[in-house]
Amino acid sequence: MTTMIRDTSGQDTLITPRSVYASRAKKGGAAMLAIAFMGYMLWQHLVIASADRVISGDVLRFANVERGDLVRELVAQGYVIAASSPTLFAQESGIVQLQVKAGDVVKQGEVIARIISPALHENLAQQQAVLKRLHMQHRGVQIDNKRRKLELQQNQDLARVNLKAMRREKRRADEAVALALISNLDHEEAGDNLARAELVYQQARQNNGLEKESLDFQDASLVLEIESQQLAVDALRRRVKELSIRSPVNGLIGRVAVEQRQAVTVNQALMTVVDQNAFEIEARVSESYAHDLEAGMQARVSVGATQYAARLTAISPQVTNSEVVTRIQFLQPPPEPLRQNQRLSVSIYLQKIENTLKVSRGSFFDNFRGEVFRVRGATAERVNIQTGSRNLRELEIVNGLEEGDTIIISALDYVNDDQQLIISD
Repeated sequence: MTTMIRDTSGQDTLITPRSVYASRAKKGGAAMLAIAFMGYMLWQHLVIASADRVISGDVLRFANVERGDLVRELVAQGYVIAASSPTLFAQESGIVQLQVKAGDVVKQGEVIARIISPALHENLAQQQAVLKRLHMQHRGVQIDNKRRKLELQQNQDLARVNLKAMRREKRRADEAVALALISNLDHEEAGDNLARAELVYQQARQNNGLEKESLDFQDASLVLEIESQQLAVDALRRRVKELSIRSPVNGLIGRVAVEQRQAVTVNQALMTVVDQNAFEIEARVSESYAHDLEAGMQARVSVGATQYAARLTAISPQVTNSEVVTRIQFLQPPPEPLRQNQRLSVSIYLQKIENTLKVSRGSFFDNFRGEVFRVRGATAERVNIQTGSRNLRELEIVNGLEEGDTIIISALDYVNDDQQLIISD
């Protein structure tokens, strides 16, 4: 039996000879990467060594310097009050009949109560009867005056006709005596008749005038009496009309001071009506803002998630418990429903600076000493800045920073002596 000895040809692999240059290039690249890494690590070490402290960026808050309008405002808690809540009074004594109850919504002009006063209605009826009698009397007087004036005019006209006849007779007598047709005695009698007729006509005219004045005076006196009585009737009608108590405004019935069918007297308070369109906000602010407040300043009132434009209308002249009381008015119809003593948040605009550099406020500015940390890449350098006005959210930058700069706004009380920080990832 012949034994076959196998060779290792099946396990051999053909290897292509490598280029000497390629091998050297790979080794050179690896060396350069190693040098660059060592250089970066050295630079990082030098940076870290030159910095005062390394702080993780996860615990810091940053803010960018922006340009825009800065509104300086104060925020206070206010309470809704009714600027107009008229109280209605009884104009007459009687029995009150209520048409509404406390809390009801009423419209302007709506009858909300009535006062039952039989005596007033009776008095009005009597005075109306007197007025009617005077009108009838005046009508009768006018008829009598017209008849009397006609009689007077008739007498005057007859006297004038008689005068014309006597003048004609006198002319005839003059012509006749000239022709010696009548005696002088007849001529003189014609003259006397003419004189008598002239006197009668003059007296008739005067009597007519005086009598007409007397009649006109009598008529005018009666007219004045009628006008006086008419005023009395109108006053009573107005008083009767006022027995129906009407709402002077659109609003809500507030406190009702009387009971149903209660006897009331003149000027007794009945109820109050709260004007829904005249709600205002009364807010108390710290006396430190007293010199900054002026009537007419813009404001806004927050009702839930909605803000409403308003303005400051009044400022108390005195300070009570280190606070100043202010009154704020809505510039548009107030939201519904609002209730008295409802608590709302109020913001009053004290100052508006346009087109200025500003930055969001952070806890760092609570103990601000004129310096902040400006971020450049992974480092933060302490720089001096000058600030101006501020509000609850933003701070004005007067000098030291430019638009687009980023600063740290976190509290850094523990690095007060550090000039440069490293911000690590």
